[in-house]
Amino acid sequence: MDLEENLKRELEKYIELYYRPDKKYIFINPDTDAQEITKNSGKKFEQQKQDLAVLVEEAGETFCEMLFRIINEKGEKESDVYKNAGIDRKLFSKIRNNPAYHPKKATVIALSIALKLDINNSIEFLESAGYALSPGEKSDIIVRYFIEKKIFDIDIINCALYEFGEKTIGV
Repeated sequence: MDLEENLKRELEKYIELYYRPDKKYIFINPDTDAQEITKNSGKKFEQQKQDLAVLVEEAGETFCEMLFRIINEKGEKESDVYKNAGIDRKLFSKIRNNPAYHPKKATVIALSIALKLDINNSIEFLESAGYALSPGEKSDIIVRYFIEKKIFDIDIINCALYEFGEKTIGV
C-alpha cells in the first residue's frame, strides 16, 4: 500500500513545519528560574514527603482506568478496540488484568487511534501512561498529523510511518 501522493506531500510539509530533532530531551521548562529550583530543593525532608503525598493523592487516572473508562463511554466492544489497534487479545488481556502493567508507547498510540481520540484526549491518554508526542520524534509528528486530520486508519498511518523510515505501530 502506497500513500496517496497529495497526502504524502501534505505530510512532508507538516513534518517540515513541526519536526524539531533538537527538542528530544527537554525535561525542565525553559521558563523555570534556576534560583527557584535551588530554593525549593532546600526544603526539609518532612516537607518534601508531605508535598509528594499531596502530588500522589492528586494524581489522575491510571492508564488502565482511563482506557476502560473511554471504552465504556464510547460504548465500544473491547474486541473491536484491540483489533482496530492491531494488538492481540493476549496483550489486551494483560492490560485489563494487570492495572500496574506499563504498555509500550506504540501500544498506547495504537489504542488512541483505535478509540478515535482527538489530539487533546490523545495527549492526555499518552500522559496517563507516562508518554508524550515529542516534536523531536518524526514518528510522533506523523502520528500527530493523522490524529489532527482525524484519519484513524492504522494501516494508512503505518504506511506513512514506513514510507518515512519510522517504526510502525500495532502489529
